[in-house]
Amino acid sequence: MITLWFCSLILSLTSVVFGMTAKHWLHEYIQWTTMSTSPADAVLFRQLRYEAFVEWGTPTIIDYISFLLQVAIALFFVGLVILLFTLNPITAGVCTILVAITLAVARRATSREV
Repeated sequence: MITLWFCSLILSLTSVVFGMTAKHWLHEYIQWTTMSTSPADAVLFRQLRYEAFVEWGTPTIIDYISFLLQVAIALFFVGLVILLFTLNPITAGVCTILVAITLAVARRATSREV
């Protein structure tokens, strides 16, 4: 139970680090529109940043942020249900149903292609 909560915490914090890094990269990427250089230099800088953006796999990292958070939430919920079973089986049963519904809805909502 505690192990699941710590794994959840680690994955949550990892997704925060990825999110902050991606935000920094995106901020640098869109910076090209505010440069006071010539349009040709601005486009050159934009292309260089775009190539670095793709080379570092930024779109993939952004996709992983959502996945990491979903796994962290699932681990937290499982740890919570395990704890509840040791305290009160009836409450644990009700919470298990709610957790299962929540995870199923979250999975279905995030698995659709837009």
